[in-house]
Amino acid sequence: MNHGLKDFSLTNMIIKIDESISKALEEMTSESDAIELLRDLEYNRGLGYIAIEISKSTCLRIMKSLDDNDKRIENFLKKEKSKITFNQELFDSFNFKLYVYHSDFHQIQLNDDSHILFDIKNYSTKKYSEGFYTPFNKPKLITENSLSDGKVLKKICENHFRNNFNVHDYQICIERKNGGGDGTGDEISDSDTSWLNLFSIIDSDKKHPQDNYGETAKKVIKSYSELNLLHNYRVLNVHEIENLFPLDWFLKKANQNQKDDIILLKRIYDLDNRSLFYYDFKKSFGYKAIFLKESCALASYWKPIFETTLEQEKIEKLAIQSSATIGSNDIKILGSLGTLFNAVKKDFLSNKLNNFQQPNLNNEWDELSVWMIERFICSKPCRF
Repeated sequence: MNHGLKDFSLTNMIIKIDESISKALEEMTSESDAIELLRDLEYNRGLGYIAIEISKSTCLRIMKSLDDNDKRIENFLKKEKSKITFNQELFDSFNFKLYVYHSDFHQIQLNDDSHILFDIKNYSTKKYSEGFYTPFNKPKLITENSLSDGKVLKKICENHFRNNFNVHDYQICIERKNGGGDGTGDEISDSDTSWLNLFSIIDSDKKHPQDNYGETAKKVIKSYSELNLLHNYRVLNVHEIENLFPLDWFLKKANQNQKDDIILLKRIYDLDNRSLFYYDFKKSFGYKAIFLKESCALASYWKPIFETTLEQEKIEKLAIQSSATIGSNDIKILGSLGTLFNAVKKDFLSNKLNNFQQPNLNNEWDELSVWMIERFICSKPCRF
């Protein structure tokens, strides 16, 4: 699917400017709020962090009210005005936008919660007196583990964008932040930036379809719920980021023992192509946890899968080894692939690995990329 966007100016969060901003500029009591807003928009649009959706009439009305000291804002608006015709088709296709308005002149009510409303009333006072942080600066992405996870997610998004859009003049704009595992939810609540452009992508930690989200995901959801920003996070549909990589990539980098395990995982995928969304690539699963706890939801899901795909001799060998363990110790059914994942990740980030055919995983990449594109795509920097 090629959207033919050569003439479109793409953005992270699209900033939709309401006509009430021009009305605020015309009023002495609200003029400073409008001017400060426009200066911030011009500055961050010049850096390539945002794009603006604004009508021609609102552009003209604002320019008419500007004085001679606001030439940069005027040049910025002239450029936006000249592109409106080309941009509008693109803007209409996005589901996620930041609506900027002044509540003294227009009350906006949205029919759904897929957008953000931003009232600029007292904008200048908040900015200079209350340590106010503008939502128009570089968008940030918090991941719960290493910063390299953020690199992987950005790369997935960039690949999708490059393959589906004409991206000559556009880029994905992300400032990556490490949430620190279980402390990711606290990092969001304590962030020193505007929450409006602070986004998170987190592991589900689910080990079977009926499993609950892990503690980190629960804390992130709680933090964003308290901020009333339910559109600023995405919980992956997979256990961890490792599950986003196709098995063929693991197979290319594996030693012989690892290859045997990956071939088994390919059999599991052929049996149930969603099962690998829940497999723990780092820790695998223990024999006792799967074969000796039949009332457990984890065992109920995975035991039939392993019984069908493992050779009987392998199951019997695991049973003998497991019987020799003491207490809670458990023999892993398969070996850890965490170190192998790091090698695969390195190749992926260096462009040595790209295409694959694993249909449900292709779909997951596409859905994740679309979510990120709406929040992190920006036009390249320009001067006004």
